[in-house]
Amino acid sequence: MNWFKKIFSKQKLRTTSTPKIPSDWNKTVSDLMDEMELGHRKEVGSPELDWALEYERNQIPQEYHFPRQGDLDYLVNLV
Repeated sequence: MNWFKKIFSKQKLRTTSTPKIPSDWNKTVSDLMDEMELGHRKEVGSPELDWALEYERNQIPQEYHFPRQGDLDYLVNLV
């Protein structure tokens, strides 16, 4: 019965955190894929891919509004 408890007991999950994005990071996902196609990289993965996604999100101005449900209906009715 002890083996049953070992298998089905709550196990601690390992959590790994992505290293902080370097201050001089300026590559996008497309840049990483281009480097891979040119042979400068064998693969693209974490943490570089995570950094590239964060960099791309940070390039979007804060005042931009992305449409939510109902926003487009409102705009169509204005016309």
